[in-house]
Amino acid sequence: MLVFGALGSFVSYRYYNKRQSTRILDEFKQRAAHIANETVQPLEQVRKVKVYVSPSPGELGNRKGLRHWNEYILPVFAAGALDYDLVVVSDTDESGKPIEGSVHSKVCGEIVEYRRRLLEDTNPALKDMVRENRRRQYVNENGGREPAPADLEDDKSNWSEVGDEKDLLDMVAIGRHTFAEVVNGVVEGFTTTLNTNPTAAGGSQLSKGSDSDNDKSEDARSGVEEGLLPNVAPASKPEEPQQWPSETDAKDDNTGGDSKLPMLPIEYDEYARHESVTPKVPTLGYIAHYNYTGWSSLPIRFWHFVNDQENVRFYGKQALDIVLNAKRPWRTGDEYTGSGEESMNG
Repeated sequence: MLVFGALGSFVSYRYYNKRQSTRILDEFKQRAAHIANETVQPLEQVRKVKVYVSPSPGELGNRKGLRHWNEYILPVFAAGALDYDLVVVSDTDESGKPIEGSVHSKVCGEIVEYRRRLLEDTNPALKDMVRENRRRQYVNENGGREPAPADLEDDKSNWSEVGDEKDLLDMVAIGRHTFAEVVNGVVEGFTTTLNTNPTAAGGSQLSKGSDSDNDKSEDARSGVEEGLLPNVAPASKPEEPQQWPSETDAKDDNTGGDSKLPMLPIEYDEYARHESVTPKVPTLGYIAHYNYTGWSSLPIRFWHFVNDQENVRFYGKQALDIVLNAKRPWRTGDEYTGSGEESMNG
């Protein structure tokens, strides 16, 4: 009687919890549904956000993060017709452990490409230099064969994280660890240099910041702590561009027959100093993810297993706020958002 009584009570409460969880989630979905039912004007675009998921501390993959997204957040987004790009960051080292800072570098690179594209759209001469670099890179990668005109129109690979949107998408981070890297990536992306350094292989990469760049990043971070959104810091005057050899000189200097066309160094910062282009700072969203791990967390994990309605109410409310576009200016203390997750195991 004791065994069957305990088992029956457990199954009954589990069934009751599932019904309550479904009811709570349906309430959030109904509150978000009126957004989906609003009439969209012919030239108006549906609102879209970019969602970042990365392995929680102590985890080797995104299994728990994706389950968290699918169970608590995605149903509310779908009910509110909120379009999204899901970015699952799973970069690992040789031992299979996640690489810290992957979200940071991805967000920073996206913003740098966005700022470069704004300058290219307003400077025909700059766009011609970018086009010439694309041509030279194509020639180097294809054994000297010249590209077709269509291959130089748009380099979609350089803007794969930005897409065709005119402005940056608002960013939503799941978990404190992801949110911290997104904030740091936004600050660095709007303060780092835009110049490119030609490499030996004929490609280009972001140049490392000088001491003044580091000072600007520190100033921007202090601005965030004071409650200001990260603004674009004025770029310092770049050094004199290095004189690169022409295509003919490059071929004459290489007798081995495997010459590479040199890439043109582009001083984006110099153009930025003379152009009144104001990039839009994206809105940052945070959704908690309390990932309980370790033997000591077994009791609370079992409690959430039989009483999941608390999680549905807690996380569903945060997802609904993002669907309803409930945003405000950055305030002092926002950098500590979700810091309670840092006290957990792992």
